[in-house]
Amino acid sequence: MFDFFLGYMILKKPWGEYNNCLLVELLEHVENPVYYLQGVNTALKRKGNALLTFALRMPQADHIYNFSPVSECRLMVNNNGFDIIDEDYFISSFKEYDHPQKKELAESSRYGVVYACVARKS
Repeated sequence: MFDFFLGYMILKKPWGEYNNCLLVELLEHVENPVYYLQGVNTALKRKGNALLTFALRMPQADHIYNFSPVSECRLMVNNNGFDIIDEDYFISSFKEYDHPQKKELAESSRYGVVYACVARKS
C-alpha cells in the first residue's frame, strides 16, 4: 500500500512517518516555498521520497513565487535536506525534444518550463 503525504492536507500520521510526498503544482503558489520543503522534510521518514514540480517562467496571477532558472530549484531542494535522484523537464512547446535538448531549453529563457524532480530525504 502506498503511503503518501500530500503537501496541502492535514497530517493523519505523526511527523516523520511518511514514505512519500507529492508537491505538484503548488510551490509557485506560495510566498515561501522553502517553508513547504522544510515541512515535507519533517513529515518524511529517513530516506523518504518527494515528487516536486516547479513552474518556471510561467507568469500567472496566482503564481506568487517566480522560479527561474532550474538551478534555483535544485539548490532550494538540496539546501533543505534532499538529494535529487531523478529529474525531468516539460517544455511549453508543441515540439518534441529529447532529454538533453529539454535540459538545455530548461536553463535558457526561451520557454516556460515545468521542472519535476524526485528528491530523497538526506
